[in-house]
Amino acid sequence: MNEISKKTIMDKGFYLYQHSHSALCHWKGSECFFQYKKDIPVEKRFSFTKMVYAVYNMMDLLLLYLPYPLMLLNRFLCGALGASSAIIRETAVQCYLPDHIRARVNAFFHMVFALGSVVFQFVAGVMGQVMPYRSAVAALSLFCMICMVFLIVLPKKWNRPVYEAVRKSDN
Repeated sequence: MNEISKKTIMDKGFYLYQHSHSALCHWKGSECFFQYKKDIPVEKRFSFTKMVYAVYNMMDLLLLYLPYPLMLLNRFLCGALGASSAIIRETAVQCYLPDHIRARVNAFFHMVFALGSVVFQFVAGVMGQVMPYRSAVAALSLFCMICMVFLIVLPKKWNRPVYEAVRKSDN
């Protein structure tokens, strides 16, 4: 296979992968509207969030091993779950934290999230240079699952009250 053919195949694969991420964004938007209309019961929010994190990481792990139509379905599902968990997380912060520190905690969260995104995009890029893409994505997905267990699942007695908090006026 000559160099031009390899580049064309790589471009097509990259195009399809990017197209699948646009499906993710479209589904997130529609899920936000659905989430606005339908409420997840307070007592199920923590369990739902744990399930979302586990499924999302498993879907990321499988993404590059799937044929393209299933890749789109994977991204649709991740978009819906991601939007739902983001709404629950934001609601939890709004309800659990007192007014005087809420803005600082939100700012800190978004700063750490942005920094983590930059660092892990760099790490993923380095891993993609030294190992196959599928292996790099699988390794990072497994790392995320391990972090989820240690940061969300195991400290349940501290996390559950945050996710199940309601405003005093909603009681």
